[in-house]
Amino acid sequence: MAGLFRIWIFTVLLLGLIDPSQGSLHPRMSFSQGSSERLLGIYHSSIVKNTSTLLLSTDAETLFVGAQDALLSLDVSQPDSITLKDKLEWAASPQNMKTCTVASKTDCGNFISILQFFNSTHLYACGTNAYKPQALIIPASSLSASRDTKDAKNCCPSSSTQRNAATIVDEELYTATKVGYFGDKVISRCHSRGTRNNLELQNVPKLLQEPIFISSTHVASEGKILLFFTEVGELTGDLFLNSFIVSRVAQVCTDDNGGSLTLQKRWTSFAKSQLVCQQGDELQFNKLQDIVKLSPTDEKSPDNTLFYGVFTSQWAASSGLSAVCAFSLTDIKAAFSGDYKTFDLNGNHWTRQPNIDGKLGKCGLFNDNDRVLNIVKKSFLTEKAVRPVGKKLIFSSTEERYSRLAVQRTQAANGHSYTILYLLTESGFLHKVVLLAKGPHIIEEIQIFKQSQTVKNILLSTSKGVLFIGSSEGVFRVPVSNCSAYPNCAECVLARDPFCGWDSETRACATVSRMGSNLRQDVEGGNANEQCTEFKNTASTVIRIAQLNEIVVLPCQWRSRLAEVTWRFSNNSIVPQFPYMQRADGSLVFTVTPKTVSTYRCVSEELGFKQTIAAFTITLHVIPRSFPPPSHQQPDITLESDEGTKTELIPDYYTTLEFDKSEPTKGEKTDAFKTPDRTSEKKARTNHQSTKNGFPVVLSVNEVARKRISLKNRLKEKAESPDLKSSLVELEKSNLPPKTKMFLKGKPLSLGLVQVFIGLVVMTLCTITVLVDKLNVETVMSLGLPFVVSGSVAIAAHKRSSSALIKATLAMSVICALLAAAGTGYFSWELSNRPGEDPCTSGDYWSCSYMIWRFNSLVDGLRGLLLVLCFLELCVCISLSIFSARAIQQGETDVDLYGSDTSLLKAGVDCVSNT
Repeated sequence: MAGLFRIWIFTVLLLGLIDPSQGSLHPRMSFSQGSSERLLGIYHSSIVKNTSTLLLSTDAETLFVGAQDALLSLDVSQPDSITLKDKLEWAASPQNMKTCTVASKTDCGNFISILQFFNSTHLYACGTNAYKPQALIIPASSLSASRDTKDAKNCCPSSSTQRNAATIVDEELYTATKVGYFGDKVISRCHSRGTRNNLELQNVPKLLQEPIFISSTHVASEGKILLFFTEVGELTGDLFLNSFIVSRVAQVCTDDNGGSLTLQKRWTSFAKSQLVCQQGDELQFNKLQDIVKLSPTDEKSPDNTLFYGVFTSQWAASSGLSAVCAFSLTDIKAAFSGDYKTFDLNGNHWTRQPNIDGKLGKCGLFNDNDRVLNIVKKSFLTEKAVRPVGKKLIFSSTEERYSRLAVQRTQAANGHSYTILYLLTESGFLHKVVLLAKGPHIIEEIQIFKQSQTVKNILLSTSKGVLFIGSSEGVFRVPVSNCSAYPNCAECVLARDPFCGWDSETRACATVSRMGSNLRQDVEGGNANEQCTEFKNTASTVIRIAQLNEIVVLPCQWRSRLAEVTWRFSNNSIVPQFPYMQRADGSLVFTVTPKTVSTYRCVSEELGFKQTIAAFTITLHVIPRSFPPPSHQQPDITLESDEGTKTELIPDYYTTLEFDKSEPTKGEKTDAFKTPDRTSEKKARTNHQSTKNGFPVVLSVNEVARKRISLKNRLKEKAESPDLKSSLVELEKSNLPPKTKMFLKGKPLSLGLVQVFIGLVVMTLCTITVLVDKLNVETVMSLGLPFVVSGSVAIAAHKRSSSALIKATLAMSVICALLAAAGTGYFSWELSNRPGEDPCTSGDYWSCSYMIWRFNSLVDGLRGLLLVLCFLELCVCISLSIFSARAIQQGETDVDLYGSDTSLLKAGVDCVSNT
């Protein structure tokens, strides 16, 4: 069994890495915390902590909040404020606090974990009371009124960190939780009325295995309480392939009173079944996080009740996955009325228990005989699992982990009914999802928290149209919609929000419930071209004045994250990628040149509808022409140089220079790096006048300065020309010693990087081989580490081609070549080896042979990958060995590259370019 479990874990990890089941959807709109378009109501008090348990009054005017050492009553009748109405201080006794502290518990205090309506006028509140649970029955109208205190041992959770499920029916508490310092699990009925007994679970093996209780609900039409939880599963007892944590739905009957002899004061109606959130044969979402009930409309049967649950995966490789599945009450009833399984203690396995007389899973069995009750006592697990509606996922995400959800049904403007999901992510965002015929659509996401907080409750008020979220730091109120956030008809229709439609009379996006069906809306298709025929798709053009070589950033702030944004010219052609750059935020960046002076439009396209978001026209800054003043005294002239901007004062005289433009004699060569004779130039500087062809040449200082700069720029261009630099590089290479030339011909840098990569991949595969017994970890590790070392030596030898490093490269290449050849032979033999033992011969395990086949295929793939890597390493090592050996045969000493004449020549050119 241990070997089979290792195979199962290995298969799940690889399947989670290789085959992510579904792509992830993205919200169309995103609102950060504090956005004016999505304002949140917040109640926060510095002296009240852990406001996480919520209960809304029937008129939706008052919100009761269970906190640490306090019970609050909040006024939520006003849409723009949350105010405190009443407060009950309820702290644990000093004696209980002392005992709790001695027991080394960290959550000593009175954390209110259960808050329910006891009847139409009173509340039932239960607190942990420093691990000595205590309950209060208090009037809802006044928290300070007289109250009835009840002992809540085995009824309420003892720790604030443990989840629980509680429901009150006819003033009786049905609860599932863990109690005591050691977390004993209980599913009980407390405060039973009249002669009815308080009930608990019997002590039977495999009844509950490390459960985490999620939620409970009362199904009045069946007279049952449904409990939802997760627990550790049995490989041979559950219908799953890729799960170890199992999600459950269990039932108890409200009329149960325990057996007369067998199962006295114990549940006779308890049964549990598996909830499977899976699509086809893909990886299962096996950890239930939250589940809520959506009742059908009045004209439909209660059997059409749906339960929407959010699931995550327990596997580390799929930790970012979440999914939503819907389960029908009809399927749950079918599972509990079918056949069951009985656990055989002697054989330590499950056997099928046919439900011949149909009594298993029924209510009223407490009046039956002991023979039937003995069968009931052992047969509590259904053989049939509960599959999701349509045998598929409703919604899944590969990027978010959802922890809580709420659900409602609403009507669009055309009268069609849509289901809305509100999903709270662990990163602090609320996603609003509408379920369409073509699939789910995330309308928007709203940031609730900036930092991670403990959230235990999310409560929906359909009458008020708000969500209440209880966290460890405060209570948040979120409106389910804000249609005014959509400024025009196109945005209103493209949102595909069933709550919102465009009113052509008021020219505003309005709430559907207020305006009725006279609104323009297309929830399924979002066809703005058809619904918004009067919408003018224009945007005012902004003129930007810029200078040449200036870097311009043109912003484009589009609203929808589902729209495709492109920049276009005035002729509607798309702006190319070069010399332009479009940032992730949609802005366009480019340098102003005569070719980039144009008109640009930012265009978004969504669901076939195009609209211009922004438009810009780039024009050049025109500098007016200036003339010098009519005076012999010249103004100051500013000259640019490499060292900055300097101002040179012009003297009162003009300077005359003689320029000799005579051509060099035929056959005479001019050396670009030969220092010219400056004698004639000095002579020219001593004479203020000279002649050329009999006429004096008079130059102002401005012209002299311009000619100096022109000459300097020509020298720079010549020194920095690619032809000259490439010739210098080739000249340097020609001066390398023959040994270095030969070694570098083998491309040691490229081959060394390949070796390091192969070694790292091989070593990474060692972490996978730890999970199985099919491969030798030491063999794989002994291959990967030398490959990395050999590649590192080759890279070092490329940087400094010394004799020692070249010899080290040769030695390591020979060693790795031998290891790679051995690895190639070893993995070839492993591929041809097949186990002769069939692990499926013992025990009854579902689809065992299929699992083993997939496991062997994956292992063969792993071996084949290692075989290819070893062969590639062998080729690399042979190439490095050949060129290293040939380099050593040259027998020449190392030469300092930077001491060569070419390096001095290069330094001279650099000196010229920096003057």
